[in-house]
Amino acid sequence: MFEGIIHLPQYSGEMLDYSSNCFSSMPINISTQLEDTFYFKAARNHLSGNIPPSFCSIKLEILDLSYNNLNGSIPSCLMEDNNALQVLNLKENQLYGQLPHNVNESCMFEALDLSGNRIEGQLPRSLASCKYMEVLDIRHNQISDSLPCCMAALPRFEVLILKSNKILGQLSPSVFLDKEDDPRPLHLGDAYGHFIDYSRGPYKVLQQ
Repeated sequence: MFEGIIHLPQYSGEMLDYSSNCFSSMPINISTQLEDTFYFKAARNHLSGNIPPSFCSIKLEILDLSYNNLNGSIPSCLMEDNNALQVLNLKENQLYGQLPHNVNESCMFEALDLSGNRIEGQLPRSLASCKYMEVLDIRHNQISDSLPCCMAALPRFEVLILKSNKILGQLSPSVFLDKEDDPRPLHLGDAYGHFIDYSRGPYKVLQQ
């Protein structure tokens, strides 16, 4: 296994995978050597510190930094300014603070996994503009909000996981009537507050 700082190649490749090693840090100016990279994965390491904002300068489509010890807040530019990013996986870190609220209308997000952190505040309503969104997983955080009914209008939306947050409210099955022929999983789990019965709705509840 490799350890220490992640060493980038002299000439950037389209796909870089540093997963399952013992790397502890990333170069602050990481973007200078990743001009042609669209896939960057460094999951399951020992990365600590903040996520370098220079990631926002790269036309990444997939960024996976899951299962590390990263802290601080998520750079707002990753969600507000990056028009190329399709998959952002930051699950199981130590990230905190609130989510950026001005998600770009032209966002390309297909999957957003922020589970297992300490993120608080509300979900950005601007996520409803991400028309390609299929998966949103924010389980095991400190989100305090009402149910994000606005996400139901997204044409490709497949999976919503909210368990272990402070999510309040009720949702009528009629919100999802247009998707009855293709049931999709909705997992509130022990979100907080009221127990909500979705057994009559088109969404299937995922088991823990």
